[in-house]
Amino acid sequence: MVDFILEKDRKMYSHDDIIETFLGKFVFLTNVKFTEFKGLIEGMAVLTADRAYEDIDKGVYDKFDDKDKYGTVYGYDLRHLKDISN
Repeated sequence: MVDFILEKDRKMYSHDDIIETFLGKFVFLTNVKFTEFKGLIEGMAVLTADRAYEDIDKGVYDKFDDKDKYGTVYGYDLRHLKDISN
């Protein structure tokens, strides 16, 4: 199931906060910042899903295809970490 995060509730998360908050989910991030070696620094979570790119065929992610408004976007799959975090 895809869950949109309301615009008023969106905020920047550090890499550690993303893992802590969205563990076990696929999270789609906008305005992402990476290290020079492509390590995730931070991003703004705009939706979560139970599967990676769930409902992509419905155009769910197309609305974030505006580089001026959303910057770099990134799908971060944290589903596998749920199993190893216990």
